[in-house]
Amino acid sequence: MKVDRNILKRIKPFYILFALTICMIILVIIINYNADYNFDLEYIKTLPWNKRSTYIKQKEYLSKLKNKENYTDEDLILFNQLISISKVLEDTDTMKYVQKLKYEYLLSSIKNIINSEDFENLIVSDVFKTKLGLYLLYGEDKLLVGLMKNSTSKERLQILYLLKIFYPDKVKNYEKFYTKEEIENIDLIIEYINLKGE
Repeated sequence: MKVDRNILKRIKPFYILFALTICMIILVIIINYNADYNFDLEYIKTLPWNKRSTYIKQKEYLSKLKNKENYTDEDLILFNQLISISKVLEDTDTMKYVQKLKYEYLLSSIKNIINSEDFENLIVSDVFKTKLGLYLLYGEDKLLVGLMKNSTSKERLQILYLLKIFYPDKVKNYEKFYTKEEIENIDLIIEYINLKGE
């Protein structure tokens, strides 16, 4: 059956675009029908028009993170997007929640790096304060041994001082890196600070 050319000429491009738009809307509704974003309809009504789609996007991203036990680097991208969206929406609760998830993920990633075989190579090229900060954060002996081996005498004294304050029970494990005089000097400094009450 041949389509009459006159009929095709009568159908204007506008109608074709309109039909395609309707098809796209139906397709989006079908795809999102089973999605569970838990929209608060009353809250959406209070938002200005330009923020409503942002709120929907926020709920979509949150649903992707829901009930996940282990996060990946792809989730880190979601964390950053959610933090940006929450700032736009001025949603401090969601922002704090996502920042907590991001913080926990980054800490577990650092811990995995510390436990990796290549860690010894990484620690040689890293900055002293960063390495020391990581040790104070985690208390990993492997981290401190690598730090002691690759630090100057002044840096080792700083480490001893911090060990005496934050990890006094671990000082004996690292006494081999210090002279008796260095240990006594650090003890005197700590005593002096305690006497002054600082």
